[in-house]
Amino acid sequence: MKILKKILKISSCLLLMIIITIIFNTCVTKSKQIKDVNIELDMDKASSNLSKALQFKTISYTDPNEFDYNQFLKLHNFIDETYPKVKENLSKETIANYSLLYKWEGTNKELKPLILCAHMDVVDVEKETLNEWKYEPF
Repeated sequence: MKILKKILKISSCLLLMIIITIIFNTCVTKSKQIKDVNIELDMDKASSNLSKALQFKTISYTDPNEFDYNQFLKLHNFIDETYPKVKENLSKETIANYSLLYKWEGTNKELKPLILCAHMDVVDVEKETLNEWKYEPF
């Protein structure tokens, strides 16, 4: 019974120390979030640009002969024309003719990098489901 009491006391002390450490770190650690960033966003323009981008038929097929590579190139041009600041401030590398890799150099080389990923291709619509669509896929 004495051993059980001793284990309970030690466990309680450890739990209390953990709680104190958490509270202390919460109070002392400063937030790393960016404060007071004012980004103006034109929601109508953003929605319109997204709608236009989704109209490119960048369909991915298992058979490379079925790809319409011009759709991917048209999407590349659309991105360049629609977002000139991206073109001005980021370096662009084209991989395997149709994939894009953008690199945005930071000012502090000591900071860890950040990666954002997206894809430009979609899977084709199953022909037998077309009658279930309210709007055309593209």
